[in-house]
Amino acid sequence: RGYNAAFTGDLRAVVHRIAGRLESPVTSQADTQYTTQPLFLVGNSLGANLITKYLGEEGLAGTTHPCIAGGISLGNPLSIDSRNVHTPWAQILGLGVRKSFFHHRHQFRQFNCPTFQKAYRSLLTKSRIGDIDETAAPFMIRNDPQFPFSVSIGYDGCDDYCRDGSSYRYVSNVSVPLLKINSRDDDLVAPAAMNKLSYCLRNPNVIVVKTGTGGHLGWHAVDSYGSFPGKNWADAATVDFIEAVIQTSGWSKTVDHGNAAQTVKDLGINAENETSSSSKLPTTSIGSDNADSRNDDQDYQRMVTKARQAAARLRSRL
Repeated sequence: RGYNAAFTGDLRAVVHRIAGRLESPVTSQADTQYTTQPLFLVGNSLGANLITKYLGEEGLAGTTHPCIAGGISLGNPLSIDSRNVHTPWAQILGLGVRKSFFHHRHQFRQFNCPTFQKAYRSLLTKSRIGDIDETAAPFMIRNDPQFPFSVSIGYDGCDDYCRDGSSYRYVSNVSVPLLKINSRDDDLVAPAAMNKLSYCLRNPNVIVVKTGTGGHLGWHAVDSYGSFPGKNWADAATVDFIEAVIQTSGWSKTVDHGNAAQTVKDLGINAENETSSSSKLPTTSIGSDNADSRNDDQDYQRMVTKARQAAARLRSRL
């Protein structure tokens, strides 16, 4: 089956698989509990739309996995309608989708449905992404946005598909810190994103950042030698955000020198000690045997200091 911008089932399966690997048993006198390490979801463009939709679905159902500490949404259109994509983007995106369909032609030709085969042949002749979505919508995989997120096949048309896939309908239910970055001069998604920005502002867990320049995912900065492109500004902002969430919500990184593996362990820091009473960032409650270990890792502290200094130098050049 093909990818689409509305189906969150694949992402949900990956998160659950990773979450299982992040859990560590902690045995107490009463029973065995599990601590978990933080997982951040980062998406670009339609990927940003997808992780926002996923976090909103899980937040609405109250099933957000404890390991998900936050999300970063870069260049998210919030509202998708492929028929409103203008030239030349409509043709460029359409070419990429047709290439994918053609590349997997042997798999698609195994389907015995005559209606699908007719639509598949028609799809390969379309040039604009909106026309392709309209043709493919009745055969797209989809999931119910309500728990248990049941899977089905087919939309009534492009309108139905785009409405289901637009993350602005779900962003108000996101229950973890979410950083959303868009550029004002992003001709591809800025008009739609700005039009639905109020849905983000309703949720105190969502931090909205608008840059004056950058285009679509093009936040490149000049490096210290004056060459271009340098490092991506959004990468530095993402690292700063992740670091802030880890520190504010009670996560702390330690280094296991025995096996040279870095682990992230919840330290059970009281919310009233680390955050203000009005903070909307979630706090965790699973305890650790040694909460003071956050001060012992000098290597990590030096790394954090260097990262902050690098980010400050990068921002000063923008």
